[in-house]
Amino acid sequence: MVCYKIIFLFYLRLLLIKIYLDDTINQIVQQAVEDEGDSSKKSKPSGKKADQQKMYNKFNTFLINNIRRANDEEETFSGFDTGEDLEEDEVINKLQTIVNNINNNLGGFSFYRSLISFYLLRSKNSKIVKKNLIEIVKNKGKRSKMGKLSKRFYILAKNCGKDRWKQCDIGPSYFHDLNKDKWSELLNKFNIIENEEDSEDE
Repeated sequence: MVCYKIIFLFYLRLLLIKIYLDDTINQIVQQAVEDEGDSSKKSKPSGKKADQQKMYNKFNTFLINNIRRANDEEETFSGFDTGEDLEEDEVINKLQTIVNNINNNLGGFSFYRSLISFYLLRSKNSKIVKKNLIEIVKNKGKRSKMGKLSKRFYILAKNCGKDRWKQCDIGPSYFHDLNKDKWSELLNKFNIIENEEDSEDE
């Protein structure tokens, strides 16, 4: 009789342990699911662009710190090769290299240097660049975006003190997404005048 009681108590203890373990495991799983859900909500991108005033303020700060002043040396881009004296095939090869650099460096010194190079090469070899860019960058939207980015960055860079463009910490998307009105407001504030070829029709 005593033996049956011992066996009964043993199995009862095992049952209680199993119930406790099942409950604990369920709590752990539930917490993990909740944590994963919270993490997903936090990390899920909104897909929204930065608002116009935020982008404007970023440009404004950059120009306040880097705009060319009376005693500053003018930016002439003397270290850049415009490709003015190159043969057509050399211009095409140079264009391909610049486009690759733009695509492979989304921000930073190399990216912005490539934007300036793109603008200068296109300015001096407009027909060759226009004809061959269609083959190099087949997506029309990407070609348009590249042109807008290079144009806007060049305008800012040439109105900064020499080499001050290297201090740029503005994200590439800001150059593309700042609307025409805010862009014009920015240029007017700092008395930056666009050349006719640099003006925008959006």
